Amino acid sequence: MELDREKVAAWINEKWEGPIFCPVCQHNDWNIPDRVWEAREFVGGDLVIGGGQRVLPLVSIMCNFCGHTLMFNALAMGVVEPAKKKEEG
Repeated sequence: MELDREKVAAWINEKWEGPIFCPVCQHNDWNIPDRVWEAREFVGGDLVIGGGQRVLPLVSIMCNFCGHTLMFNALAMGVVEPAKKKEEG
């Protein structure tokens, strides 16, 4: 899924208290990739086919100097809509 990078940058600037420096190298040179990532629910190391495995959508920002990467919940940022529940029928 393509990401609205301007919306992500605005959210980070609104929420991040203080200078936006990398906690590893102390540089302030960030990259916002143009994709949303996902983390899957751990189910004993197995991949569940056909549903039943929850997915957390994530937005990453990466320090251009050292590569340290921070992950944020894309739902909380408002850049991804929550999944709609399938209607039973």
